[in-house]
Amino acid sequence: MLGLPALLTVQRRMPLDAVFSDHYSGTGERRRIQLADGSVLLLNARTTVEVAFSAEARVIHLRHGELNIQVARDPHRPLEVVTAQGRVRALGTRFSVATLDQRSAVSVQQHSVQVRNRAGQSIVVDSGQTLRFADDALSPLGNEQGRLDAWMEGRLEVDDASLGSVIDALRPYRYGVLRVSPAAAQLRVFGVFPLDDSDRALQSLAQVLPISVEAFGPITLIDLR
Repeated sequence: MLGLPALLTVQRRMPLDAVFSDHYSGTGERRRIQLADGSVLLLNARTTVEVAFSAEARVIHLRHGELNIQVARDPHRPLEVVTAQGRVRALGTRFSVATLDQRSAVSVQQHSVQVRNRAGQSIVVDSGQTLRFADDALSPLGNEQGRLDAWMEGRLEVDDASLGSVIDALRPYRYGVLRVSPAAAQLRVFGVFPLDDSDRALQSLAQVLPISVEAFGPITLIDLR
């Protein structure tokens, strides 16, 4: 069992892999970065990226977290965002990419992107569309763009999501440790919650779900009532 010092290390101000990254955002921070080519990155909280630009290509490695990018036009150097599950090539100007548990997601705000997973499967995702992709699967999500991109305005929008996934989305915005019991994690959640005020988000969840939220110093425990 981890002791308190080890638990606290898990949620430091910056991600643990930030020391090896070109750019990162800290806990509770959304960070805007202008790249050398004029493209603009917006990093969600606790996100790490590495940037590799050359005379032939522009590659952004998303190691952890979530980003949105406004792509500067350069027909001679295509821009790609690479995750553990595949590659997202810009065919337009603005899109978001997120790393999830054993999969990634892409949401397109302007024009389109081409997604290719590690198995070589490929699909074009157009403006207003979203897609989840794994090493060997492509799963269109339909019109989910608004919910997936709400983080850029400091909101978490969910429609029949598990409480476990909601807590996962709040963790990058909260110092300390958030732990949810397996039984409580299965509860279904609907609503809009503030990312920048995780205490208020947890209070709202406790008002609409049969859960208890108890804080013990830097550790918050969530369980069924």
